[in-house]
Amino acid sequence: MKRQSTGSPQPNATKPIETAQNPTGQTSPPAAPSSSPPSSAASSPFPDPIPGVIKFGTVTLFGGEARVGKSPLLLDWCARLRDERTIFGRQTHAPTAFCYIATDRGWADSYQHWADLVGFPDMPHYALADDPTFPLSTLGNEKQAFHSLNLVLDRVELAPGTFVLLDAVSPLFVAGDPNRARNVAIAVHYYRRVCRQRQITLLATVHHAKQLNDDSKQYKRLIDRMSGSGAFAGYSDCQLSMVGPTTDEPAHLFEWNPPHAAPEQFRLQRQDNGLFQYIPEKFTDELPDLNPTALALYELLPAEAKRSDIIDACRVMGINPNYSYILLKNLQAHGLIDHAHGVWKKRNPS
Repeated sequence: MKRQSTGSPQPNATKPIETAQNPTGQTSPPAAPSSSPPSSAASSPFPDPIPGVIKFGTVTLFGGEARVGKSPLLLDWCARLRDERTIFGRQTHAPTAFCYIATDRGWADSYQHWADLVGFPDMPHYALADDPTFPLSTLGNEKQAFHSLNLVLDRVELAPGTFVLLDAVSPLFVAGDPNRARNVAIAVHYYRRVCRQRQITLLATVHHAKQLNDDSKQYKRLIDRMSGSGAFAGYSDCQLSMVGPTTDEPAHLFEWNPPHAAPEQFRLQRQDNGLFQYIPEKFTDELPDLNPTALALYELLPAEAKRSDIIDACRVMGINPNYSYILLKNLQAHGLIDHAHGVWKKRNPS
C-alpha cells in the first residue's frame, strides 16, 4: 500500500474519481454480494490481530468522547501490532498491512504528529479532508452511505489481511438516522460483509453521548455511551470504549468487550506528550520501590484528599496532575494510602 501525500492525495488510479455510472447513466449502487456466501473469518489464513479480543475479518467499534485520545491510542496500537508487542498484556499478531482512514480532519494537522510519536511515521493513510476530488454530493445523500464507504475504500490499496481503522464511521456511513436501531443494525451487517468480501479487519470509531446529571439516567457500562442506537454495540463483534478523567477517577478508563469473554477494564495515564501509559492493577509480584516523588506528594496531601487537593499539590511540586495516579498507586502499594468514593485517605496521617 502506498502512502498518499497529505497535500494532494492521489486516488487509486484504477478506480473512477466520480460516482460510477451504468450504461443508462444512472448511479450504480454498491456492489451486490455474490450468490455464494463469503468464507468466514474462522477459515481465513490470516491471524487474529488480538487473539480472544479482535478476530480477523470482524467489525470492532470504538466509542469515546471527542478529543479523549482515541487517535493516539489507536496509532500506538498499530505500532504495537506491527512489532507484535503486547496490548494490555495480550499477545498480538501483525496484520498483512495497515490503513488509517480519517473522515473528519486532515492528516498533517491532526494525525501525523501522533504517528511520529508512536514510531509509525509512514503509517499508510487516507484523509477525506485532503482529497479535493472526492464527490461530496454522495456524502450528502444518506441513502448513498454504503456507496460512499466503498468509494473511500476504493481510493486506497487494501491487500487481503489489512487492518483498517476508520475514524469515524458515523454519521457518514450509516444509511439514515444513526439513532434508529434498524438503520444501525443494517449498517453494521454491511460493514461485516465488506470485511469478508475485501478480506480485511475493521476497527471504526464512534463518538460518545454525554452523561446526564440525573443519577437515575447514568450509563451503567462504558459501551452504552456510544452515540446513536444501542445497535452499534449489539451488532458489532467487539466493542471498545474510553472516557477521560473525572473527579472520582483521575485516570482514563478503557474497556473492551470481546465476543466470547467477560469485559475487561484498564486504567490509562496520559503522559505529557499526549500518549498513554497502561497502569497495571498489580504492579509486580514484588513490592515496587517507594517513589520519592510519590512520598513528596504524600507529605503535601491532607488526611483525606479529593481530586482538587491532588491537583493543588501537583502544582506546588511542578508536576503534571495526570501523573498523580501512578504516584498514588505507588503509595497505595506501600500501604500508605487508600482510595474509596473518589477520596484518597492516608492510613496513618501525622
